[in-house]
Amino acid sequence: MISFEERLKENRPILYDGGFGSQLFARGIQLTNSTLANESDPDAVTDIHKAYIEAGSEAVGTNTFVASALHLDMAGKEGDDADQIARLAVRNAKRAVSESGREVYVAGSIGPSPGAIEADAGDTTFGIADEKVRDAHRRLSSVLADEGVDFLLIETQFSANEAAMAVDAARKHGLPILVSMTY
Repeated sequence: MISFEERLKENRPILYDGGFGSQLFARGIQLTNSTLANESDPDAVTDIHKAYIEAGSEAVGTNTFVASALHLDMAGKEGDDADQIARLAVRNAKRAVSESGREVYVAGSIGPSPGAIEADAGDTTFGIADEKVRDAHRRLSSVLADEGVDFLLIETQFSANEAAMAVDAARKHGLPILVSMTY
């Protein structure tokens, strides 16, 4: 398989997977945080990835959209637990790719932090202090990179400041970085 960077140079679109939490809900798996399924329902997580691959996805994102330590703290998981869940997410995605027998890229999904919209105004009354956001992105991007994702996808960001913080943390790993914003 060619590197993701080489694939980006080709003049054709890359089909990426779709929603993850919605697919868990469709299977009757309802958790306080969809990332917890990496531990509690790894077969379902793998099956969701495989369904996207069978549908033609050339890249699948890890089930880590809400896997930052900030999100998982709200679900009763702390630091090292959050790191382990992210590791499992990459392994579940890689297992799906392996079982599919297809050449598929694995993206390390990094979603927005809870309260991130306040980061643009510097408000910490309802938001989260910038240093905590930076640390959460450092931790998650490090785990995803260490587990061997093909690229990092900083996705569905609505705070330009947070997106910049996430990119700054992610660029230290030497992987391609894609960013999507929503408004």
